[in-house]
Amino acid sequence: MSPQDGSVLRAFGNAGQVNDIDLALGRVGINPNQSQLIITSPFIARRIAGVLTGSGVIVSMTKNDWIENELAELAGLTEWGMPEVDPDRVAKAWEEGYGLSQLYMPAGLGRELMFLKMMPASGTKCYDKDIIPSAEMLPTEEGVFTCDFNRMIAPTDKDHCPFNLDHAGHFVWCKEQGGSDLASGEEFTYCGLRAVRRIGFIPYMGGWCRCRNRHESGGSRLHVVFDAVDGFDFSYGSDGYRCWDFGAFPRKFKALGA
Repeated sequence: MSPQDGSVLRAFGNAGQVNDIDLALGRVGINPNQSQLIITSPFIARRIAGVLTGSGVIVSMTKNDWIENELAELAGLTEWGMPEVDPDRVAKAWEEGYGLSQLYMPAGLGRELMFLKMMPASGTKCYDKDIIPSAEMLPTEEGVFTCDFNRMIAPTDKDHCPFNLDHAGHFVWCKEQGGSDLASGEEFTYCGLRAVRRIGFIPYMGGWCRCRNRHESGGSRLHVVFDAVDGFDFSYGSDGYRCWDFGAFPRKFKALGA
């Protein structure tokens, strides 16, 4: 459960604080983002309990593990204003091999709901509350979106791709990562909210993320902007624009029933 101010409880003290448990986990390579999973993920909590009690270690997620985990996190998003999710729909989305990086995505979530209502309710700083209605509205589709929070818009090669690429370069890079296209602004926002729910913040250094939503001006697309000063925002710009802090996010999505 979240505190009254909308922030997320930390596993071992409030965000920014360090204690002996955090330090001990850090010495074996566990960072605060990962330790946060102890209170937000029933699956991880049981694995830790298994080690401490000697009752065994769960190696992979079962169907029930994944469903329980998803429903726990989705209930948190409902607290922030997302419509309730039918547990049967979540169960239907399961496939063998799914884990913490496979996120159930409900249908019909738009920028207005997620940016104007859910982001502020989550305690995430937002900038000027402009959802850029002149860019395509692409509400989320129901299915499973694969997103590794530990690698969210992270460089993948010596050239630091996906940064400093134009739209054509971003499209090629997203395909190389196993995506079908660039993620939409709505999909990126949903993944950001899931990250805030799970670890307490958006695990993204900051900068611009080019999305696939086309802008009415032609030759331009929606961009998600995030930085430590102003927080989360939307903008748009030319398909040919490139910059050192301008990245992309691959759309690794499987529609329910596909």
